[in-house]
Amino acid sequence: GERLARLARALEGLRRAGGAPALVGVARQRAALVRAAHQRVPRGARRAEGAANALLKTLEEPGHGLLILLSAAPERLLTTIRSRCQQIRFTRLSEACMNQVLTSLPDEEGRQALSVSAAEPELVALAGGSPGALLEHVRVWRTIPDELKQRLHDLPTSPVEALALARDLSDQLEGEQQLWLINWWQQHLWRSSTQADRLRRLDRLRQHLLSYVQPRLAWEVALLNLISA
Repeated sequence: GERLARLARALEGLRRAGGAPALVGVARQRAALVRAAHQRVPRGARRAEGAANALLKTLEEPGHGLLILLSAAPERLLTTIRSRCQQIRFTRLSEACMNQVLTSLPDEEGRQALSVSAAEPELVALAGGSPGALLEHVRVWRTIPDELKQRLHDLPTSPVEALALARDLSDQLEGEQQLWLINWWQQHLWRSSTQADRLRRLDRLRQHLLSYVQPRLAWEVALLNLISA
């Protein structure tokens, strides 16, 4: 709610400020960058109505402002928003290019990310050919407690283990971490199993968490269904 409200206020500020460009030799544009736009204003989210209206208003009357929406899933944006944008598609970098970019960073962050991702190939798959995304996924991965990481590499083998894991996941992780972990787990299960039903069950878990279902209950149902599949 508050995140969407901040986005709505920022977009309205851009629209108003963009009416007259500042002149320093040549006209300059005010620009706003919205990362993961499909998560900020997703299709069908009632709570996003204010932000969606502000975004549409800005797209219709940009003045001298420039609004850049970044999204890995543009199809999840409202059709009315997509129709007002010029789409520029970026292809994923090859593994060699990824390594070149990350090893050229001035600090050791890039090399450390490559070292972590070498042991966790799911992080590379999640990055989708983006060096910046890989750095972010490695950062989130490091926030997951090591004990949970070990338990997540294999499915629980009994209802007691499933319920215990659901409790610990909901108690130890924030909501954003839980949503990220679902993406990682889908990649992990895809690599280790060909059972598409397991991936669909995790999709339902994501929907439940986004719909504000009590997290522990959502994880309990999902994990019990996974071990019975």
